[in-house]
Amino acid sequence: MRFLIDQDVYAVTAKFLIDAEHDVILVSQIGLAQASDEEILKVAQSENRILVTRDRDYGHRFRKPLP
Repeated sequence: MRFLIDQDVYAVTAKFLIDAEHDVILVSQIGLAQASDEEILKVAQSENRILVTRDRDYGHRFRKPLP
């Protein structure tokens, strides 16, 4: 699987995925450590990667408003 690891994810999590032989890129490796959430999401989508983050702010992007 292909992952993009956000800056707030524990190093042990990234190591676990790397050790399991997944294709892992850290946002810091590609100059996105200070990027906006939107920019990180766009990169993850364009590279067909699963975004791994601990940032709870991402949740509102996928939640439907209550009626």
